[in-house]
Amino acid sequence: MSAPSKLMKARNILLIRHGEYDFNTGKLTDRGCKKQASHAAYRLKQMNISVGPVYHSTLTRATETASIIHKNLRLPFPLIADSMLEEGGPTPPNPTISYWSLPERDYHVDGPRLESAFRRYFFRPDDNDGQTNKITNEVIIAHGNIIRFFVLRSLQLPTNTWMRMFVAHASITRLHIQHDGIVSMSLFGDSGHIDYKDLTY
Repeated sequence: MSAPSKLMKARNILLIRHGEYDFNTGKLTDRGCKKQASHAAYRLKQMNISVGPVYHSTLTRATETASIIHKNLRLPFPLIADSMLEEGGPTPPNPTISYWSLPERDYHVDGPRLESAFRRYFFRPDDNDGQTNKITNEVIIAHGNIIRFFVLRSLQLPTNTWMRMFVAHASITRLHIQHDGIVSMSLFGDSGHIDYKDLTY
């Protein structure tokens, strides 16, 4: 007779990009608030999952998005702000886009920070916490570059290809970290909760 299988635990990481924002003020636009961030909260409700904790970048657009989601979901715990989740350039992209670039020094500053942020949030579940078969759904509200980097890094794909994919404002990406450390992805840039005319990047 074979030994009973071990009950597995997993961590689900939901990466949500902030809503559309005004480049001059850094604040969400009306569409970013009412048509995107609030709809992302509704999408999370539809998933019927127990959400928590919720982390967010300290930049205004991410903070406002987090507040809207927190309020709409009526979460019974405070949001957790983390400056390590601020936008930046993870690594020089290859290939890049002709109309977009960052100063070379930005990659030397932001790259190590984003790698540290990845290590802070992406790790296997704790098998020694006395709980079995536990699945958590942790939310990170951040920025496009960071989400793309986290996806590639966690799936062990070349991180310099992050410019080859885009995630819409208030879109949802879901990664699963199993107890054995294997990571899979079931959603990438899911924006079906946003009307096409309100879809922005």
